[in-house]
Amino acid sequence: MLDPLHLRTFVAITEVKSFSEAGRQLGLLQSSVSEHVKRLEQFAGQRLFQRDTHSNALTEHGRAMLEFARSILEVNERARRHFTQSTKRQLFRFGACEDLAMAGCATSSAASWPAIPRWIWTSPSPSAAR
Repeated sequence: MLDPLHLRTFVAITEVKSFSEAGRQLGLLQSSVSEHVKRLEQFAGQRLFQRDTHSNALTEHGRAMLEFARSILEVNERARRHFTQSTKRQLFRFGACEDLAMAGCATSSAASWPAIPRWIWTSPSPSAAR
């Protein structure tokens, strides 16, 4: 299984072109950054970077891992957003006299809270709003 933290580390390295700078940006020690890459390389069974003293170029497998990493992280983020949104179903109830309701309360509530079902009723007298 690919750890999202390892994937974020890998993507950061490719963006800043430095293990130590990626570590600084992510708040990780350089040794942790190296360990994350090592784990990804173990998963892939391949080297992901062609390293020398001045550069970290992606190998062919590294380029493939980068595509997978970006896709996986994007899907993880979409899933996180989906499931962290309120799952409670709420009902917005509003009673108003016809003049007030016709003045836009019903439509403005739909624009302000599109995910909340609305039940709006009107009455010819102002007592409906109580």
